[in-house]
This record gives sequence, C-alpha cells and structure tokens, in this order.
Amino acid sequence: MNRLGLSKTHSRQLRNLAVAAALLSIVSPRFRDLLKKLFRSISNSWQLLLGPRIQKDFLHQSSLQGYPGTEKPQRASYKSDEKSGELQKYQKVQAPDFDQHVDVSNAGSFTDYAHIFPNWLSEGLTKGGFSMLKPIQRKVLPLALAGHDVVGVAPTGSGKTLAFLVPGLVHAAGQMPLRGPSDGPIVLILAPTRELAVQIHSVAEGLVRSSRREGPVNQRGYAAAVLYGGARRTDQLQTLRFQHATHLIVATPGRLLDFLEHRAFALNRVSFFVLDEGDRMLDFGFEPAVTAISSKIRRDRQMLFFSATWPSEVQNAARELCGKKKQFEVVSLQPAETNGWNSSAPDSESWQPGQEAVLSLPGHAGITLPPKEIQQTVEVISMPGCSQSTIMEHKVLLLLEHLEKVLGREHNSNNNGKALIFVSTRRTAEELGRTVASYFGLQRCGVMHGQRKQDEREATLNAFRIGRLRAVVATDVVGRGVDIPAVSHVVIFDFPNDIETYIHRVGRTGRNGRYGTAVTFFEPRPWYPDLAQELLDVLRTCGQEIPSALMHEAALGSGCSTGWGADFQGTLADSQGTPAWEVSHWSSNSTPPLDTDAEPALASAEELGEWDAGGARVWGYSANGGRNEQGRMEFRAGGKLRTTWGWGRWHLQAAEGRASSQAESAGTLAPPHMALSWNGCTDVVALDLCGLGFELVTRDGRPASTFKKKTLGRAIAGATL
Repeated sequence: MNRLGLSKTHSRQLRNLAVAAALLSIVSPRFRDLLKKLFRSISNSWQLLLGPRIQKDFLHQSSLQGYPGTEKPQRASYKSDEKSGELQKYQKVQAPDFDQHVDVSNAGSFTDYAHIFPNWLSEGLTKGGFSMLKPIQRKVLPLALAGHDVVGVAPTGSGKTLAFLVPGLVHAAGQMPLRGPSDGPIVLILAPTRELAVQIHSVAEGLVRSSRREGPVNQRGYAAAVLYGGARRTDQLQTLRFQHATHLIVATPGRLLDFLEHRAFALNRVSFFVLDEGDRMLDFGFEPAVTAISSKIRRDRQMLFFSATWPSEVQNAARELCGKKKQFEVVSLQPAETNGWNSSAPDSESWQPGQEAVLSLPGHAGITLPPKEIQQTVEVISMPGCSQSTIMEHKVLLLLEHLEKVLGREHNSNNNGKALIFVSTRRTAEELGRTVASYFGLQRCGVMHGQRKQDEREATLNAFRIGRLRAVVATDVVGRGVDIPAVSHVVIFDFPNDIETYIHRVGRTGRNGRYGTAVTFFEPRPWYPDLAQELLDVLRTCGQEIPSALMHEAALGSGCSTGWGADFQGTLADSQGTPAWEVSHWSSNSTPPLDTDAEPALASAEELGEWDAGGARVWGYSANGGRNEQGRMEFRAGGKLRTTWGWGRWHLQAAEGRASSQAESAGTLAPPHMALSWNGCTDVVALDLCGLGFELVTRDGRPASTFKKKTLGRAIAGATL
C-alpha cells in the first residue's frame, strides 16, 4: 500500500494510464484541453474532500494574513460554486508584507504577541484579565504558534488552558472560513470529564465573544461549543445549528462519537487537535475512543497534549496515535517554575528559564510535582486484622478531626476555609456527605459523582466556587483540571491506585501560588507494592515531612530477596512445603476466621477444574515480580476467597486476549482465567503451563502490561491459612 492507499497493481495501472494520457495530449491539442478540465475537476473535488491546505506557522511566515471580522487585511479565501463545480475566489485582499522574523523569545505578556493575534483575541484576553504569561505559556506559545506538535507537562493551576486555547484560536482565524454546521470545527479539544469540558468552553467563550459582529456570513465572528454526556443531545445539536459555523468544539469522547455516528458534522476540517489531561485520555479507559476520533481527522493536523503527568506507556500510545514520523516538542516545568508566582505576579524572579527537568520516578517518564505552597500531610492507616467497617470508622474520625481546622464545629467566622474530599465510590461519597453535614451543622455538604445528574453536578460545583458550599465530597469527576478557587484543604480519603491521580487530587488546592493543605489517608495495599515508595519520593522532593510508618511500608514494598519470579517454572515449595520466596509482614496479617464448623469448606476439584493445582488450595501472591510474598489466598467452596487481607470472591471465566489466541491457533482450548476480588480490587489471572502458578492479566480492567512489575502467584502444597 502506498501513501494514497493503492496497491502496487493499481499504482502501476494508474502510472501507465498517466503515460498514455501524456502521449495523447502531445498528439491531440483537443484531448489536452479535455484532460486539463478533468484534472482541474478532480483536484477541486479532492480538495473539498480532504479539506483545504492549512496554515500552521504564524511566527516564521513571510506574510502574515489577516482575520475575518478585524481591521487587519484578510488572506484570499475560497468557496464552492455548486453550479460550475469549481472553487471560486469570493474575496481577494492583499496582505501586508512582514518579511522580518517575528521574535517572541523574550515575551513576558500576551501583548507581546499583539501583532500576531487577531484584534478580537487581544480584546478578549484583556477583558478576561489575562496579561502576564505564566511559565507554561511562555514555553508553549512560541512552539504552538510556529506550528509544532507540543506535549506540555505542568501541574494543575499553571495556566495550561490558555496555553492551548490562544494558539488554537489564532490557528482557527488563519484558515479558510467554514461554510456551515456540517463542516465541523477547526479546533477540537477533548477532555476526560464534563466539568473540565464546561470549564474550558467557558474560557474559550470569553475569548471569542468580542469577534461577533453583524454582517456577512464570513464576518459573523467565531463560535465555540461544548458537547458532553448527561445533557440533552438535541439541545447541543440545536446550538451547533444556531451558530451556523462552530470554529472550536470542546467535547468528551463519548458524546462526540455519538454526534459523529449520527452524522451531525464531520471532522475533516479539524486541523488543530488538543488532548487536555492527555494521560487519562490515552489511558486504557479512553484510548479506543480517542483512536476512533483521531482516525476521522486529517493526518496533517497540529496536535497538542497537556497534562500534569506523562507516563511512558502513554507516550507510546501518543506516538502511535500521531504517527511514528511526527516529532513532539516536549516542554515541562520544574517545581521551582511553579513556586513563588501567583495570580498577581506570575512573572516572579523565582522562575528561571532553561530549567527543563522534572521528577522522574521508576517507570514514569516525568511527573510534575505539586507546588511547595501545598503542605502535604500523610496519615498511614495500617490496621492488620481489622474489618473494613472498623477501618472506615477510624478514617471517618480522622477526617472529622482534620476538618475541624477548616469548617469548625461552631461554624464561626474564624473557620472560613473550603474542603474538597476525594473518595473512590459513589456510596462512600453519599455517606460521607451526610456525616460531614451533620457533624459540622452545615445546611448541606455537596456530593459529586458520575451518577448525579449533570445539572446537579454543575449547581454543586458553582455553589462550591462562590462559597455557598464549604465542603464537597467527590469522586474523580473533579480530580483533573477543574479550577475551583480558594480551596484551602484537600482530603484524599481513599488513596488512588496510581501516583499520577494523587498528584492531580493534591493540585485542587494551592492553585495560582496560594497556600493550601492536602491530607492523605494512605492504606497499604500489597497488590500495589510501589505506591508507598512513589509517595515517599514525591514528599521528599517537595520538601515535605515523611512519616516513619510510610518509610516502613516503602521498605516492605520494595522487597529484599532475589525471589523466584524470573526463574519460576512451577517448583513452588521445597520438600517440606516451605515457600521458596521471602514472606513479608503482609502475609502474616490475621486472616478472617471460619465458622465454628470450619465453613465454608475448601473448594472441590470439580469446582476448580484446571485450577485444582494437584489439590493445593492455598496460593502465594507477589505483586513485585516474585521478589517477596505480599499475601496468601485460599479457595473456599461457593466462590468464597479467604485472603490475608479479608474475605473476597473467586470465579472462573473464559480466557481472553493472547492466551485465547495462542490456544485457538494451536487448535486447543485455553484454561479459563480466574477472577479474584477483595477489598475493592479485582485481579484477572491466567494459569501457567504447569498448572501450579498464575500471572496477572488485568487489574480493575487495567492491562498487566501497564504495571511496572509483574504480579505472580503459586500454589503451595499442604499449606492452610
């Protein structure tokens, strides 16, 4: 296949036809004229199909074109004449000559780009109170305005939204005008949550509002729209039709795909593509949707990625998405570049140009840390042998104790802070919301999660922004990118499964140089053995106090012995049944007791099938590649799973993925996978060839390949819990 998607045979035939046509054109002038008309028609149709040529570089061009709806001269534009089938010019305005190179290397404010910006954009920035450039904007704007693909890694609250909106609007203003709603947008921005999409659209709307004027179609100004689930699709479609031409769309992936499937508009005019919170958008949950959307956009588009984190696996996915031949310009901020400046003085001397390094953790390409204005406090919740209800009661008491400093029992004027509490489940959010409101005598405590209606979520968020609500309990719907001013305290009630999400949650406070406090409840989870060490690295690099209990957990998670992971071939214990790997303290935790009659009984061979493991019912569990054992689990009858961390469930399910494909190609059936669930975690594991060990396939839906270390298991003959 060549660049046009033609096979070698078709390419050869097309080449022979072109040669024959060239020879005939030499012999017959009349045929030559017919051939010219045919090629002109094909060229015009091809241009309409693929979209017009796009302008990317607004810094290094010899002539800077004007923009519709401004006093600046406009570049020549084209429209389609349906009767003649040809492209005809409807407007020709000579652009002034700017042969000099545009130097913005020392730009410190948006006004330094005034000669590049349309007048309406400069006016919108002024009305919005945006004057001085923040560090991330200093670095991104010259690259983006020059047409480069950019990856921007910067903490939340650092000004990323304007870093892609401003060059995106300049880009839109420099392209051929849209003909109608069916053309679709020129700038497309994808966001992971409704709240973030609404926030980006609000900023964009403020910037384009000044461009709207009465007059011809090409001078109606620029329009932006937001598309997200949870709202009526017909209302959003009506907005697009009312605007006649929508130049910028902010959308969540699911709702955008819905519009594309119903052919509400096309994406062939999109030439500026932005992924905000790019790591989450390209992660396992959003990658298929993003890939589907990307396939509908022209390949020569300009792409920008923004996030506070950029793990290595997401970088690989981004390269696949953009094309292996495309080069990214990666810009990142060091903590020193995000500290010492605030909303009134973003140009602080504490920012030093040329500093590109960010904290690197094992398995992470780079993590931009929270600013040092945020005081990070970690409470290690280690209660071996206690039930989940007991642990929950302990955490609730700790939460109320910390919130005393923010809300105050008497709700007096000395306690006027705002608290944002992060939890992992909708049920916990509802229960904690009632508890906090009752304890502090609040009229109500805001609750936000995915099952709340969109209008309820927006009302809660707006009330929290303006201070009518002083406490909100939420899942990750507000964990990324959403700007909520004056949040004095963030409480991470349920620690997330990765350090990137922790950083995003902490970033909800201490925004724009203000001081904030983040309180974290860290529960050791052996199935995520690296979390303690990564959290410790973040605290140490940010100059925060490190509790001794966290150091202890980090040492346990690292493992010390050489283990068995690399050489394990099914020999699971020595002749006395002694484990061949080191056993950590996690494995010695108190296991939940059985009934007085030792019920439920051990699982039978019939129940387990190929997972019988020669009669062994206890399996060792290692989440760090076999360096040491973090726990054990015992298969009981009726799908009951007894582990060193509490009761859980097990069940067999059909093998999927590589194991199933390999078995199918060999003409055999792959052994079923085992799903293991406990403490809110679900592992799907695959049996090895010996039938005496397993390896992780997915954890909570996340592929095993995205984890830095393998999770392995082995049957331990003759052992009991």
